[in-house]
Amino acid sequence: MASTQNVILRSAECTIANRGANETIEVFNMVAGDTVLFCYVVHLIASSSGTDSALNVGDGGDTDRYVDGIACDTAAGTYVTGTTGTVPYTYTGDDTIDVLYTQGSNDGTVEPSIRVVIGYVNGSPA
Repeated sequence: MASTQNVILRSAECTIANRGANETIEVFNMVAGDTVLFCYVVHLIASSSGTDSALNVGDGGDTDRYVDGIACDTAAGTYVTGTTGTVPYTYTGDDTIDVLYTQGSNDGTVEPSIRVVIGYVNGSPA
């Protein structure tokens, strides 16, 4: 009989605590053998219009592995799909998937908030 693996969906809301400084938020713990199949972001709260601050979703090996350079003033409700060519990605060691906020010269007046969603298969299925 063929073995099957279920896709695990994980979702987390991330709000930048201080738009006036760079920030890294550890979102998901991944273990060696986990394979990420997809990643996307949903904007929940946009920063002020015209801000040049940006968000990336990545890990310790590549800070923008999954999503690269999301403008913080993107309208709430907008979906941003992952960077092409980076999935599936299999972890060879334990790591975290992180949101990296990079402050721009105009960081706006509102702390941006996003929801990060990933789908992955576990490296050690039962």
